[in-house]
Amino acid sequence: GSYAPHCLTHTHHIEVTNILFRLDDLMKQALSLQLDDGFRSLFLFQASLGSDQRPSNILRLSYEGVQHVLRLTAWIQEEMDNNRPGKDIMIQSYFMELITILSRRYDEVKTDETNSFAFGRLVEYIRTHSSEPISVKNMEEVSGLTEHQIRFLFKKKYQMTPMQFLMNNRLEAAKRYLSTSNLSITEVSSLTGSSATFTTLFQ
Repeated sequence: GSYAPHCLTHTHHIEVTNILFRLDDLMKQALSLQLDDGFRSLFLFQASLGSDQRPSNILRLSYEGVQHVLRLTAWIQEEMDNNRPGKDIMIQSYFMELITILSRRYDEVKTDETNSFAFGRLVEYIRTHSSEPISVKNMEEVSGLTEHQIRFLFKKKYQMTPMQFLMNNRLEAAKRYLSTSNLSITEVSSLTGSSATFTTLFQ
């Protein structure tokens, strides 16, 4: 098989998805995307690098970007497995969306986005675990970021501290419970992980 240098320094928990395509077919579908520097770098130039060469840039995706890519690859696999009518049309559609996202993102990488994936993972963790006890120490462990980085990123993106963001998520969850159920304020407070201060707020 061929050898392609990936230039990654942390390779734990990596999952690899191989999608094989014919370059001629890709070029027929790419249309205006052929003018994009990211497309040319990823699928024309760097795709042909030899074993003694290294890519000139590295594609970095935010947490949301990775989730988008994972959804597309899962849908492609699902179409392959189910073999339903129109399978080829769906696969081509998902594949070209994937190519476009990666090509655009290649050109959009900024130096201040190095921690964007870890921060996105942390935000998602808080949103899905807001009813549980969460401290700044927990946030450090989940994201691998320092307390200073976490506070800086929350201030920059949400204009609030991480604990304020956590409380806001609990309040939003409480509002949904109160508007869609017959639970008491005390019961909602318990379900959302809120404190006595929350109970006072809604009384």
